[in-house]
Amino acid sequence: MVELERPEFWAGWLVRMWDLAGEEERRVADWFGLEPADGDAAWDRHLDGDCELLVPFGDGHGVAVTSLELPTERGTEFQLRHPDWRRHLPLATVDRYMARRHGVAVCQAGPGLAWAELVRLAAAPSAGHPVSGAHQPVPEVHRAAHRLLLLLPVVGDAAVPTAAHGLVEHALASVGVPDRAAGPTARYLLDRPVFPATRWSTSDDRGWWRRRAGGGLPRCATEGSPRSGTPGTLGLNGAQAERLARALGA
Repeated sequence: MVELERPEFWAGWLVRMWDLAGEEERRVADWFGLEPADGDAAWDRHLDGDCELLVPFGDGHGVAVTSLELPTERGTEFQLRHPDWRRHLPLATVDRYMARRHGVAVCQAGPGLAWAELVRLAAAPSAGHPVSGAHQPVPEVHRAAHRLLLLLPVVGDAAVPTAAHGLVEHALASVGVPDRAAGPTARYLLDRPVFPATRWSTSDDRGWWRRRAGGGLPRCATEGSPRSGTPGTLGLNGAQAERLARALGA
């Protein structure tokens, strides 16, 4: 995945995930020492090649990140995958940038991760049985900085710690943002999350979530998030929900 090693890819990624235009888009390019067109060119190469990436994590799970910029299919889909599941599970959808460009309604869904889950997934060892099919393997992402920046857009959490700034700053510096700009860039992204801050809990006010629905898989308090329902509504049985919860660090 040569594109992930290029600052141009990450400039294009930030513009699309945070829906930046005009002076804000120029600011992102300046952070990387690039022109806005450089990010667009890198993004075009990504869409022409491996427009799907996989972040593998514990016990054979993975998050697939699929981006499309077609007239009828737009935006970036984040899906949870496991070889033992009957189907892939939606985690989040980010499409505000493409909706604006095409003049259509926004169809975003999220958030998909709590902050602690992002940290866990960014640092998670990739060992485990394959998540993608043997005939059409999906390129896997193993560098911690790449994993963190790919999944950062789907985080929505009211309990993001102050240490988050340093982690994002380090990741940005690792992909080409100069040291002098990495700190302000991290602050900019964290202060303008793609999804609003929300609560995550393993129980509702009556405590039935842990007792009846598969235990420790955190539930998002934001209506419209794919993770606002029970494991059953996601298509997971109790054992699958427990395995996923452990892999996410619950």
